[in-house]
Amino acid sequence: MRARRNMRKILVMASAVLALALAACGGSSSNQAGGSSGSSPGGSVEFYSSFTATVNGRISAAWTKAYPNIKLNILQAVGDVLIARLDQEIKTGIKGADVAVQANQTWAEDNTKAFTPLTGSAVSQWQGTQYFNKTYAIVELQPWCIAYNSKLVKNPPTDYTDLLNPDVKGRVGMLPLESISVDSEWNYLATKFPNFLTKLAAQQPKILMLQDAVQALAAGEIAELGMMVPGTADALIKAGAPIVQVFAKSGTTYATQIVTEMANAPHPAAAKLLANFLLSPAGQTAINGDNNGVAPLGNVPSAINVGNSPLVNIHTDKFTAQDDSAFTAKWDSIFK
Repeated sequence: MRARRNMRKILVMASAVLALALAACGGSSSNQAGGSSGSSPGGSVEFYSSFTATVNGRISAAWTKAYPNIKLNILQAVGDVLIARLDQEIKTGIKGADVAVQANQTWAEDNTKAFTPLTGSAVSQWQGTQYFNKTYAIVELQPWCIAYNSKLVKNPPTDYTDLLNPDVKGRVGMLPLESISVDSEWNYLATKFPNFLTKLAAQQPKILMLQDAVQALAAGEIAELGMMVPGTADALIKAGAPIVQVFAKSGTTYATQIVTEMANAPHPAAAKLLANFLLSPAGQTAINGDNNGVAPLGNVPSAINVGNSPLVNIHTDKFTAQDDSAFTAKWDSIFK
């Protein structure tokens, strides 16, 4: 499994680096960043984004409606690839990104001098909250939840320890270790609940990739899914699948997406507009609406609502490669 994970990471990194290299060679596609592509000053804005393609599409549509004369160029990249690109631009002074959204809060904290303070009409509602720093803001919380098949489960789970109930032995689904986000969630569960890994292994869980697990839950092949991203099953639920999402009473863990306005922005005026837009109700709806994420300020009616479950930041950015390696060895010794 570890070899497959490493190979997958290598292929993703190689593909992303190739895409970034092509962009640097002067391509004109709208998903390539680095310059204004001949547009007049202020006529475009360069956005580096770790959001999904779906969310980027919603942001683009909402932005175009608000600012039809300013073209939004989106470079989509994630993790170390995006950070490496931004680090290179910061170090060399290359004018690339105007605004960036990425998931590493520690990186944002360590590079405040590379950012312009966030200003604009939307900023005032963020100031004084735990989600706002002078030079960056957390614009999305990406939570985990538990899900169950309501036709199979008589006593619905309310927390992760309910996955250990004897009546669901052999019918619990979990995700494999395959990304920092997933691995950090596993590590949280192992730390939060004593002997959780050993007890869960005794339940003989089915280890499935997320989409496969959701399909298995809908089909009744498993009764409960201990790790699900809210919204993943929306299409199946709308089609009548008996899937119910639950946010753990002990706390809903989440990862973050963070916006920064680059000090070396090639289009500083447009950069300010874009950063402010992402903090505005329209931008927050594009990011978190349609059950995509938790809106930090709670001002998006169609965002995920975790109810009374306390929000817990598991700080995936602080879960280092060394931490991941050590935890993987522990996990393998129990589940393999």
